[in-house]
Amino acid sequence: MRVLVVEDEVSYLAFLEELCLDEGYEVLKADNGTEALEILSRQKVDIIISDLMVPGVGGVELLYKLREHKVPIITISGLSREVVISELLKELGIVSVLQKPFDSQVLIRAIQEETTGQD
Repeated sequence: MRVLVVEDEVSYLAFLEELCLDEGYEVLKADNGTEALEILSRQKVDIIISDLMVPGVGGVELLYKLREHKVPIITISGLSREVVISELLKELGIVSVLQKPFDSQVLIRAIQEETTGQD
């Protein structure tokens, strides 16, 4: 399974990459929204893990553009407005929202739940 991780915080990007690699996933990384969209224009991914607030194309605009690729998206955020973000993201079709910091097994479970049955 190929995972695209979009995260501008170097430590979180490294954490997410290691976590996914440990699970046997192939990892593509982008530290901003523009780079993520460039990667998606060249390569197919099975799931996207994206911070909400990244440089370049970010926030809801990034989520709209990511959705065009018809793959599940897990968003991560350090923002505290859980309910508002959760409801907005549900409207966008986002499958999961994880607030940083989060337990690594919660992320793995979300990946597995959202990609079960994909091929």
